[in-house]
Amino acid sequence: MEEKTGKADKKEIRSRKNQKLYRSRFGKGGKIMKKLEIVIRPESLENLELLLEEQKANGMMITNILGYGNQKGYRQMYRGAEIVAKMLPKVKVETVVEDDKVPKIVDFVVKNLSTGNYGDGKIFVYDVEDAVRIRTGEHGEQAL
Repeated sequence: MEEKTGKADKKEIRSRKNQKLYRSRFGKGGKIMKKLEIVIRPESLENLELLLEEQKANGMMITNILGYGNQKGYRQMYRGAEIVAKMLPKVKVETVVEDDKVPKIVDFVVKNLSTGNYGDGKIFVYDVEDAVRIRTGEHGEQAL
């Protein structure tokens, strides 16, 4: 009799850069999934939404956020007084896509949303082990 450890069966695979990745047993040999977290200026959101639709991203979450990085906010005079705004409005867009779509999306964002100034934003790419659609129980890319 086989003893159950409670851990999901995992199959080792290697990515393009020969990094070790693990595909969940629920993935059923499907594509590797990646989560993109894209932080941009609010005025760039419409262009990004159009690209994600063009790349057939099956959904996205959009959050208005405040933050700062190298830009460090700005100073402004208001009625003779200096106002320092350290936290600036940004938009965070999160989506999960198949691994092969990531380079196109990243290239588009860098080429089309960059102004060359501080504050253009950042892109974070994460491995996604599994996704589950709550309504149907589907796993992996079928859940997207």
